[in-house]
Amino acid sequence: MRTLSIGYSTAGAVDTVIPGGLHFPEVTALGSPSSSRSFSGVRAAKALREYEQENEEKIKQEQQDLELKHNSTLKQLMREFNTQLAQKEQELEVTIKETVNKAQDVEDELLESHQEETNQLLKKSCQERL
Repeated sequence: MRTLSIGYSTAGAVDTVIPGGLHFPEVTALGSPSSSRSFSGVRAAKALREYEQENEEKIKQEQQDLELKHNSTLKQLMREFNTQLAQKEQELEVTIKETVNKAQDVEDELLESHQEETNQLLKKSCQERL
């Protein structure tokens, strides 16, 4: 809740104080408290509106700063995630290549072994015919 304090002195001076420490001393032209009340009330209301606008601007700026900070943090996390993902993909590619190479080696050994067995069986078959 906002407060507005208006005081009068015997010399005809009016003090207007609004939150935030703004202080508006005013002197009435006629020296009557009633004529200065409406004039100082208008000034106080204007000062209060200005104060509220400044606070709203500060809040908006702080929100924008927070959003920028959060976006920056989010982008950094996404970069780190993408870096880790790329590393895992590279590791997976290396593992797949190694597995394929091992499988080809085993296949080559099996083909060679099969060829040797086939040759031995053919020799044996030829020797039995003779």
